[in-house]
Amino acid sequence: MDFEIKEKDGIKYYLEKGVIQSIEPPASLFGFTYWSHMIPPYKPERVLMLGCGGHTIPKLIEKVWGKFDLTCNEKYDAKQILSDVAESHYKFDYIIVDLFSGAKMPEIVYDEKFIDNLQTVAQKLVAINTPIDTNVSYSYEHQNRFIHVATRGTEDNAIMFFKRKGDNNSYRPQLP
Repeated sequence: MDFEIKEKDGIKYYLEKGVIQSIEPPASLFGFTYWSHMIPPYKPERVLMLGCGGHTIPKLIEKVWGKFDLTCNEKYDAKQILSDVAESHYKFDYIIVDLFSGAKMPEIVYDEKFIDNLQTVAQKLVAINTPIDTNVSYSYEHQNRFIHVATRGTEDNAIMFFKRKGDNNSYRPQLP
C-alpha cells in the first residue's frame, strides 16, 4: 500500500497513492472538501461508516452536531460488516459509503446484496462518495430501493444522498 503522511503548516495530510484520504485537524479546508459535504443536514444518533479513512468525516459531524454513536468498518470488510449489521436488524439514521479511492468505485457498491443490506439498515439518509463522472450510473443502480434527494460536489467527487423509498421526511431546509 502506498500510504504516507505529509505535514504542512500544522496540517497533517494522509495520502494513499498520492490522493488525500484524510486530514487533521478535520476542519482544515472546510467547505472545499468532500468531507464537509458529507455532514448530514440533521443531528444523527447512529452512524454507520463504510470506509473510515482517518475519521475526518465523523470528527466533522461531531464538531457540528455533537456526540453520536459510530459504527465503522476499520478492521472489517465493508460488505461483511454491512451484512452482519443487516442480520442483527440494527438501524442507522445516517450511513456513509466512502469506499471510493482514486479513480473508480469498488464493484461491491453495485452488488445487489450490498444494496439490499443498505436498504435494510437505513432509517434516514445514505451518503455515497462517488467519482464525479459516475454519479448518474450510480443513481440508476439504486433507484429501485432508494430515492435520490441531493448531490453535492467538488472538483473530483460527487456526494449523492439517498433516502429509502417510503421515507416521507424532507431533508431540505424548511421553515418551522
